[in-house]
Amino acid sequence: MDERLFHLLDAYQEHRLTDNESNELRDRLRTSAEARQAFWEYFDQVAMIEDVLRESSGHDLALLESGEKEAVMPSTAVASRSRSRVWLSMIGVTLAACVLIAVGLLWRPGPDEPRPNSPTSEPFATVRSVVGNVQIADASGKTIPANVNDTIRSGQVINVGDDESQMEILLADGTQITLSSGSTLRFSDGNAKET
Repeated sequence: MDERLFHLLDAYQEHRLTDNESNELRDRLRTSAEARQAFWEYFDQVAMIEDVLRESSGHDLALLESGEKEAVMPSTAVASRSRSRVWLSMIGVTLAACVLIAVGLLWRPGPDEPRPNSPTSEPFATVRSVVGNVQIADASGKTIPANVNDTIRSGQVINVGDDESQMEILLADGTQITLSSGSTLRFSDGNAKET
C-alpha cells in the first residue's frame, strides 16, 4: 500500500479527512481495485486490533474479579491515551495561566498601598479623578502616570499636562483641589503645599 493511500485511510478511520482528501479517497476507491483491496485489509486489521483490545480488557477484568490482579488499566484506554494527554496538557496550561493571573492581581498594590516609585511617608492626598496627561514625580524625579485612588505623599510633585488635562485630589484634611492643564503642585517634605 502506498503512503498516500495509508494516510487517507488512517484519516478516514479517525474522522479527520478534509473535503479534498475525502474526494481523493473516493476517486481512488472507484478507479482502483488495489485501493479497494487495501481499504478492506486496513479496516479488517483495525477491527482485529479493536477485538484484541476488548478481549484483553475482558481478560484483565476477569483477573481483577478473581483477585489475581490488583489494578487494571482498561486496554481500550490505550487508544485514547494520546487524546487524553493533549487534554491534560491544555488543562495544565490553562491552570498555570490562571495561577499567574491570580498572583499578578494579588501582588499589585491596592489604593492605600504605595506604588513602587512613591516615597514611603504617610499619604498626604488621594487622587479622585484624572483626565488626560497627569504625571506624579517622586523626589528622585521618576514619573508615573496618575491614576484614580493613587496616594500623594510628601516630596512628590504633580504635573498636569497641556491640552485639557485635569486632576482632582482630596487632601487628608478633606480639602478638595482641582488642577487644570499646565499646573504643577509640589508637596514639600514638611507637608507644606507649594505651587
